[in-house]
Amino acid sequence: MRLRIGVIAAALATAAATVITVAATPASAAAATAAFVQTSTWGSGYEAKYTITNGTSSTINGWTVAFDLPGGTSISSSWDSNRTGTSGHVTFTNSWNGTIAPGGTASFGFIAAGSGTPTNCTLNGASCGGGTTPTTPAGTPGVPGNFRVTATTDTSFTLAWNASTGTVTGYRVYEGSTVRATVTGTSTTVSGLTAGSTHTYTVKAYNNVGESAASNSVTATTTGGTTTP
Repeated sequence: MRLRIGVIAAALATAAATVITVAATPASAAAATAAFVQTSTWGSGYEAKYTITNGTSSTINGWTVAFDLPGGTSISSSWDSNRTGTSGHVTFTNSWNGTIAPGGTASFGFIAAGSGTPTNCTLNGASCGGGTTPTTPAGTPGVPGNFRVTATTDTSFTLAWNASTGTVTGYRVYEGSTVRATVTGTSTTVSGLTAGSTHTYTVKAYNNVGESAASNSVTATTTGGTTTP
């Protein structure tokens, strides 16, 4: 009888230890995220806000949020951050709000002209949604800088940009999603346009790995066209 009681007690002790072990297993740590919301809209633009939430167990000391804006949309002003760029690929870094404790948040906002919303958003190099995959594969060229119009005629634009970092095979100039020119240098002329017509372009670098994010967009109007007397 005593032997049976001892066996039962040992089994209960083993079961209790098993329950304690399972209960003590910590849940997987969440990721840091950056959520976008339009706080106000009007016909020609909108006001927006990004909220960065630190869902990890470690303090964030400095953050960078980067994203792409489609052609025809640009940022006219922003606050609670330091911004690089106004259109195409835009980057925001912390100003006074760089330290975010676990479970804490920080935010910044901006005014956009146009209706396009951000895509390819990253927070400190990872997806703003909490993933870990970069927006472009490793080895893809950097974004061309300082995209600009250097000359305008009745039927053409001459465009130029700064060379991308990394290995570059060439550059593609886009009007919307349509490629208007493919070149190996850092300038090109888009011709055959209508006098007095307005166009918006971006440029992307490419190599055998893939294509960079879009540059800032430029919008210009050819000279000539019909004038009202």
